[in-house]
Amino acid sequence: MLQAFGQTQKNLLTALLDRKGGYTADELVEKFGITRSAIRQHMSALKSLGYIEEGPAKETGGRPAIIYKLSKAGNELFPRQYSWFSSLLIQRLLEQHGQDGLADQMEKMAETIAQDIRPRLAGKSGKDRLVAIAEIMNELGYQARPEADGIEAKNCVYHELAVRFPEVCRFDIGLLRTLTGAEVDHTSCMVRGGGSCCFQFRPKK
Repeated sequence: MLQAFGQTQKNLLTALLDRKGGYTADELVEKFGITRSAIRQHMSALKSLGYIEEGPAKETGGRPAIIYKLSKAGNELFPRQYSWFSSLLIQRLLEQHGQDGLADQMEKMAETIAQDIRPRLAGKSGKDRLVAIAEIMNELGYQARPEADGIEAKNCVYHELAVRFPEVCRFDIGLLRTLTGAEVDHTSCMVRGGGSCCFQFRPKK
């Protein structure tokens, strides 16, 4: 993600990563040897994108100076090893519980999360409920949309993990079963070569 920026903005973002307390414009001018006007232009652009924020003003003996800091989104521009760490955890669960046990664990995790989300669906039924569920999934990154009797998701939010551990897909099943109160059929799966993940709902027996 950081590769999308020009070198000066990369340098500024990296400097803010190195100093969690942030920099004033004057400190950045001194550090990089570029004009105050250029610094302010870059800071304004990065702030508008949500990658930096202003911290408490710094007393300078004169007019207080604005402190620029990385925002949460700015920190996320730098590499994270979420997938690697998740792989270690899932591998450990697989070793402890086997394939069926891992699938059960995925569903239980999803059910716990879904129970916290369900109050957002109160009073909704039919198409309105499907629309609300798709909105929740989109907040999680699924790029989902409601279908006649199900939901289609265009993005697998943990694709690399699911390729290695297919049992991870049971998370989606547990999530949707708890949110819909219905049985869930995973009729198309991107991990298995589908163009999207499709989930069809049917009444519980």
